Amino acid sequence: MNKRPAISRKVVEDVVNAYGPEGQHVIDNVLDTWRTAENRVKVAEDTLIIARDLAPIKGKFGYQDAADIFEDLALNSTTTARGAQFELEWAAKHVDEIEAMGVPTFKNNWKVAGKGLDILKKDGMAVELKNYDFTRQIYAIDPKRAAASIKRQAISRLRFKKPPITGITFVFDSRGGAMPAAFKKEIDAIGKSLAKKHGLPVRFEFWPRR
Repeated sequence: MNKRPAISRKVVEDVVNAYGPEGQHVIDNVLDTWRTAENRVKVAEDTLIIARDLAPIKGKFGYQDAADIFEDLALNSTTTARGAQFELEWAAKHVDEIEAMGVPTFKNNWKVAGKGLDILKKDGMAVELKNYDFTRQIYAIDPKRAAASIKRQAISRLRFKKPPITGITFVFDSRGGAMPAAFKKEIDAIGKSLAKKHGLPVRFEFWPRR
């Protein structure tokens, strides 16, 4: 019942060609990630296509490269992996703009657990990807609490020194429903306040654009 999904030979060949010796390892991680998913064949093939497109991203200075990212994906629960899928979808469509993924956070010159920045673009802009479900009541009823994690993360990113960033963009999954007005008002105020304090832009946008 929990066998690996049987996926297209062409997709497998594309990934192997893109990664060389690491290709089979990437494929194994993706197939293991979606072993128990209801629509495992489709989601596995979609993820392998994303993996193929992300292959040009190479690790340096402790950043993750594409093979690392898919190894991490396999360590997550299926629920968490579905959340990570939004980040991977966005990255695959913007690969030419990306300097690095999974940029580590440092504190007092020590690497902090966790991957740090989702994306560092070539222009120095940090990108954090959020697949929020805006149908949840907290975004309308308690927007300040719901926005607290955005504020904490923005402050952390704006203090980045290794590497320095030129600003931060939070990208929300447009498939998560309409953003409640109260939550939008809260994060807009946070963005303006932090941009003024740090002298760097703090932006909010949706993707995929419709």
